[in-house]
Formats: sequence, C-alpha cells, structure tokens
Amino acid sequence: MGDEMDEQKLKVLVVEDERMFSDLLTVLLKSHDGIEVVGSASTVRQAVMRCHELLPDVVVLDLNLPDGDGLEVFSQLVAAKPSALAIILSGQAASFACPANLRNNLYAAVDKSQAFDQLKQVIERLLAERMPQFESEESRISRLTRREREIFGLVGQGLTNEQIASRLDRSPQTIATHRKTISVKLRCSGVALMAMAARHHLQHLSDATA
Repeated sequence: MGDEMDEQKLKVLVVEDERMFSDLLTVLLKSHDGIEVVGSASTVRQAVMRCHELLPDVVVLDLNLPDGDGLEVFSQLVAAKPSALAIILSGQAASFACPANLRNNLYAAVDKSQAFDQLKQVIERLLAERMPQFESEESRISRLTRREREIFGLVGQGLTNEQIASRLDRSPQTIATHRKTISVKLRCSGVALMAMAARHHLQHLSDATA
C-alpha cells in the first residue's frame, strides 16, 4: 500500500547550489503529502545526471549554478521526460524569458527572495491540478464563495440547515443546495464535512485569540 501511494506522488528534484537553502526547500516540499523529493543536485552536471536517472515529474531549479546555466538542466529534463515541469528560482523571476522550446514545460518562475511563500502557493496549485487527492483542506476551502464560506462556518458551529436558513434569512432548501456545492468543492460530505468545518472553525477561533 505504501509503495502504491509513493507511485501516486509527484516526484520532485531540487537543484540549488546553496546547501542550507536547498535543505530548507526540501523541508518545505516534504511538508506536502503529495510530494516525494527524489533527490537534489548543486551543479549542472549533477542535475543533468539526476534528471536522466530519476526522471522527476518536477524540478525546482535555480538558474544560477556554479558550473553553468540552469537552462541546460531544464533542456535536458525535457529531453529525458517530455511531460516534466520546471519551477524556476530566480532573482529576476518577473523578467525571466523562457526559451520558446521550453515554455510548455515551465510551470512557474519564483522570485528567490520570496521563494518559500511563493513556492508553497505554487506547489499547492500544482497538487490541486495534478494530484487533487493530496490537495490541502486550506486550498480546497479557499475555492468556496463568500456565501459558501459563511455557510461552512455555521456548519462548523454545529448549526443545522434549518438554523442556518433562519440565521441567513434563506430557505432550508437553498441552504441544502449550497451544502451540496460545498461538498463537491471540498470532496467530502456528511460527518466528514461537519468534522472539517468544526476543525476550520476551531482554527479560526484560535487564530483570532492568538
């Protein structure tokens, strides 16, 4: 069972020459259930070898490496695995111009000075698109509309459809319809939905009093 789950995860290679920064990136990536960090490299030569050996799904890639240009790694990654994606780390991410032959494989360019915040968002988006079974609760909840969030919050307080309808001056049928939509977006229903809503409500209270 464990091996099957690992096969379902996104295999990620970290290419970064600053050891401490590479280790921190690895910790961040491993905090996501849908990610398996299969290796790391600190030079173009190492990275190219690992791309061909490990065939990662995604490479988190620093462009400035001690023995050359990270774009060479990107090119070799695509040659080794045409479906692979690159997340570029650069001090000038906003102005990064991706070569035309690699554009379809560029998932995102992340500013190195804000790497951790931006990379977290990028990885969550990637997991939501490619591996929805591993998408975090936070990410799923963020897709709810303002009204759906309001109803979700009231569910978390233990209110029934009738009580929520009375609170929001809506019919119970309207609330039931909203709850069905919420269940689809959050991929859970019944007791599981109530448990998620309660956790979210308690976290909200904890954050408010912190």
